[in-house]
Amino acid sequence: MFQDSLVLLLATFLIFITVPISNGEIKTENGIIVLDKNNFENAISVNEYILVMFYASWCKASQEMAPEYIKAAEHTVKLNIPVKLAKIEASEEKELCAKHDAFRFPSLKLFRRGTSLEYNGQRNYKGIVLWLKNQVRPAVRELHTVQETTKAVIDENMVIIGFFPHPSLTQLKEFVKIADSFEHPPFAYTFDKESRAQFGNESYPIVLYKNFDYNKAVFEEEITLENIKNFVKIESLPLIAELNEKTADKIFQGQVKTFLLLFVSKKDPTTDGISQLLKPFAQEFRKKIAFLSINTDDRSNLDILDFFNLQLQDMPTIAIVTNNKGGGKYKMDTPITGDNIKQFLQDFNAKRLQKFLLSEELSANWNKSDVYILAGSNFAKVTNDPLVDVLVLFHGDECEKCDVWSDLLYTVGENYRTRSDIIIAKINVDVNEFDRNPYRKIPAVLLYRKGDNRVIVYKGEPKLKNIVQFINSASEEGSTVKEEL
Repeated sequence: MFQDSLVLLLATFLIFITVPISNGEIKTENGIIVLDKNNFENAISVNEYILVMFYASWCKASQEMAPEYIKAAEHTVKLNIPVKLAKIEASEEKELCAKHDAFRFPSLKLFRRGTSLEYNGQRNYKGIVLWLKNQVRPAVRELHTVQETTKAVIDENMVIIGFFPHPSLTQLKEFVKIADSFEHPPFAYTFDKESRAQFGNESYPIVLYKNFDYNKAVFEEEITLENIKNFVKIESLPLIAELNEKTADKIFQGQVKTFLLLFVSKKDPTTDGISQLLKPFAQEFRKKIAFLSINTDDRSNLDILDFFNLQLQDMPTIAIVTNNKGGGKYKMDTPITGDNIKQFLQDFNAKRLQKFLLSEELSANWNKSDVYILAGSNFAKVTNDPLVDVLVLFHGDECEKCDVWSDLLYTVGENYRTRSDIIIAKINVDVNEFDRNPYRKIPAVLLYRKGDNRVIVYKGEPKLKNIVQFINSASEEGSTVKEEL
């Protein structure tokens, strides 16, 4: 008891003392090493485990973290956890922050044998200490026998194993180094021939085992940190992962940017059967398309249904959405069968599918007033009319500036009521989509000119005189500010 109290007392009152580290001295505050650009790399290289807090003194979150970090330093000493705690004023060391991807304050990174691992747990000393305790371990363990390998495969929810013929391989050394960058899954390796014959792969040395889906995934690329990170991100998700608040970050931070969405009710007895139909395709396209299920019983998912203009009575439904450049949304409009799913995916890969674009229902009176109310379904037809100049206001529901423009537009429309060659119109971008966005932000006012189909952007204030002058000038002579659609 006395020894514990003494250790804690010393940890608490170690203020502004210096600690020798290799080729120099480093200042400490409250038992925490104070780093800067001059001593940072040296501190990382000479400590097997060192946790660094990148903070900014002006940052409220950093200020709140400071006392918790001091407590964490005290408890690592008390519990004999062999991790040094350090901090660096990040606002003064921007190049160092950029090098180590520390863009949020405070950022906590554990450097384990020189390789960094980010802490994403609770922002209190208990969470930090518990996490550190779990990270103080060999990066990778050796499996000596087939019995040990079997136990690792069975016991772990997920484990990545390297099957190597002998210890001198460069691949093994790289594998061990890469393992330090992972908190999960655990890494292991073996030289055991029986293990390699039973669990390995003839062509590739690294295999990931998991307790779901097909249980086994072979890593088939060059052994690099980036490649293995992407491999683990993909394989750590089920073939058909449920999209929800817990899984969203993991799903969307992955390398795959195209998603097949299965909209289903968990109460629907056909759901399991549809999932089984999709699994072989999910396996085949795993590196290109992430297959996700969306539970339509969950009210928080209703916004996603709106994104595809789906109603609950439309379930089950399959769609594809891609976040890649030039991407879009595609709905499967045939019954859900194995053959139709195959055809849908083939058509998507061959770029034969037509993009789905939201369009509100076109009002029967859309062209009966001084301002035409356009919808996605007739936007192109109206604006491409070679005999008419069309001025369009792009607006949204939650845009106060749009309201000012909308009121003015009716006055503009009244001004051109007798002109059959000029149309004044507006379109709500919240409920109508375009294959290529014609505007950068709302409110936006564009004139689609007859004859040459040029698009001219109005950049002035919402004033009647200016708008009328713009329309007359653009219609007759063109404009110096032009943008092609």
